[in-house]
Amino acid sequence: MPQHEHAATIDPVATVKVLVFVLGFTAIFILVTILYFNVTVRQQREAKIETTGAAEPYNAMKGQVERDLSTYGVADAATKTVRIPVDRAIDRVVKKYATK
Repeated sequence: MPQHEHAATIDPVATVKVLVFVLGFTAIFILVTILYFNVTVRQQREAKIETTGAAEPYNAMKGQVERDLSTYGVADAATKTVRIPVDRAIDRVVKKYATK
């Protein structure tokens, strides 16, 4: 037995209902996705708030380097290498090249 033609008659009310449902679902899905990522990004930012606690080792190292660059001392006793202030070293190098 032959079948009748599919979609021979279109029900505009049903078509509009399906369209509204699809658009509504899409809008809700996009809204939920945006809200989820906003909350997730905010939580990640709050977890990574910069504090000065992580900078303490760096500050200690920086202070030691600044002391090493501004004072006299022994850099390596085995090779008899000494350390002089960087300003003094710059003056010595400039004077050395000026006499050449």
